Amino acid sequence: MDSNIKIEMPGFFPTLQGGGILQSSDQQWKQIISQKITVSHEKCIGCGACFRVCPFMVYEMHKVGGKKKAVPVHVQDCFICQSCQAQCPTDAIIIKW
Repeated sequence: MDSNIKIEMPGFFPTLQGGGILQSSDQQWKQIISQKITVSHEKCIGCGACFRVCPFMVYEMHKVGGKKKAVPVHVQDCFICQSCQAQCPTDAIIIKW
């Protein structure tokens, strides 16, 4: 059995190599870490949909101006699945990468 299994996926997905270690090419990694998540606190109604749906726990709910709002605290953990953006009822989340 080959211990150097290599599975490559198009786009920004990392490469799985032998031993189950995720490795990304330089270009893929730059694409992943260069994302920018912005939450418009004017549009955010504090419903927590993004907080609940995010599989990487990027968001926390904080008081901003006395109101509960979503804040992307752990942006480095984001894998750009865009679930938060899709679930936001007010389109308050913008992801640029």
